[in-house]
Amino acid sequence: HTSWQSLAPYASVLQKAYPPLVGGVHEMHFGALHVKLIFDEAARALPLFPKGVDAWFLDGFAPSKNSTMWEENLFEEMAKNSNSDATFATFTAASAVRKRLEEAGFTVQKIPGYGKKREMSVGMFRGC
Repeated sequence: HTSWQSLAPYASVLQKAYPPLVGGVHEMHFGALHVKLIFDEAARALPLFPKGVDAWFLDGFAPSKNSTMWEENLFEEMAKNSNSDATFATFTAASAVRKRLEEAGFTVQKIPGYGKKREMSVGMFRGC
């Protein structure tokens, strides 16, 4: 958050409320903003995905390092549970992941990554 000083007050509130890094579902409420963090393997977490998701962050390494994260049912569940215009971001820019996201109804764009990460993927749900 230090790169965006205007977000510092929000980052501070989030940091104070951030749950311990233990598996499971962690919910936080900040006025109208509802954050649900699911710390688990994707296959176990799929049934926990809520309906009406506005934003997804997928943190699971490249398919070559964590193939079970990127199975087809992940993308199907994302599409099923996304609001129209839901966004996503992931540090992986692997073509197989981008292709599956597109097949599930997301627009996909490769953008410059952060730190040592050369590229990442972002996009928006456009429906199937």
